[in-house]
Amino acid sequence: MGELPRIAPMLAAPGMLPVSAREHRYAIETKQDGIRAFVHLLGDGTLVIRWRLGAPVTAAYPELHALADVLAGVSAVLDGEIVALTEGRPDFERLQTRMGASPAKAARLVATAPVHLVLFDALHLKGRSPLDRPLADRRNALEDLGLQGVHWSTPAAVVGHAREGYELIREHRLLGRGVRRLGPGLLGITIKVVLRPDDADGFVLLPKRWVMERSNFVDDAGEAQREG
Repeated sequence: MGELPRIAPMLAAPGMLPVSAREHRYAIETKQDGIRAFVHLLGDGTLVIRWRLGAPVTAAYPELHALADVLAGVSAVLDGEIVALTEGRPDFERLQTRMGASPAKAARLVATAPVHLVLFDALHLKGRSPLDRPLADRRNALEDLGLQGVHWSTPAAVVGHAREGYELIREHRLLGRGVRRLGPGLLGITIKVVLRPDDADGFVLLPKRWVMERSNFVDDAGEAQREG
């Protein structure tokens, strides 16, 4: 099969939670401290992993290669974040040991610094682009792939209850209280449009950016969180 399309990433900009009257149009997801990745599954048992500027990084993450076997026969471009975990939380310093590693070094590091791919969007699927559809439809298509495993997952987004979801994240200690203190490895929440007023007409104007609620967040040591 030929090369799949390269799609510019949608990025997040600082912002606030939506007003209550419009919450039903939005979903929220946790923003984790990793690297943005696009997984190009060619449908022939092979894949190419590219970071957000387009350079291939496939060789650095051999534990993700088996995803091509899981989706054998399915061509897709999936959008997500690669993280390395320490005690269940993203650890960017640990992830840095994997960046740019040679194939031999990457194979050794799988045992000591394994990565996990957090998927959140399907940008191309089964020969067609779903980018003219709302995020709600693309999320449904992504979840239908059933991608849950040791090295990849498709976490659920909270749809239609942005404020309740935000509070739920805080209650589960992903976000702290008071000064909005973040646990290590979690940069904030990403707020994404899933429904827009013109959806009923079959036309969707894709936003250029998601919104990320991360203002004044600090980590457990009281230092300002890394930008990026």
